[in-house]
Amino acid sequence: MAQCLNIFVDSEASFGTNDDGSIDLTINGGLPPYQIVWSTGDSTEDLTGLAPGIYTATVSDASGCLSEITAEVQFVNGLFAPTTAVPVYLLPNPATETCEVKIGQGRLLEVVVFDLHGRECLRAYPEGNTTSGKLDLEQLNPGVYLVQVETNLGFATKRLVVHR
Repeated sequence: MAQCLNIFVDSEASFGTNDDGSIDLTINGGLPPYQIVWSTGDSTEDLTGLAPGIYTATVSDASGCLSEITAEVQFVNGLFAPTTAVPVYLLPNPATETCEVKIGQGRLLEVVVFDLHGRECLRAYPEGNTTSGKLDLEQLNPGVYLVQVETNLGFATKRLVVHR
């Protein structure tokens, strides 16, 4: 079958021995409705309550297009935290003209916004020793974007929806 769907995942780590990891799936393109089949047997777009491990999703659309993606829920033990453990908040999300990027720990160094084709659309360097910054979204078309945040503790990526 044709590869005509763009799918992306963002995962949150599982801390300690808790099954508290999650996976956020974003689907773009194709013809809704979508059918999702996870390696866990679930058919929802997003998964929560996950143990560390590798998870696979197969997504198909109404026209028969098929795509598969793999996501890893990492393990955090307090000594070695993966970069996805940096708490990032995009407020509001969905957004219209501006969006505030906030991090829960560390210092915000750089924010890069990519479209779903991987093209860089916007880059910002917050000034000073800050945990937040504002993005001007007026030049972006409505759609789904990936926001990569660099902090002094590592990187994290979040999904942002822009609408008018």
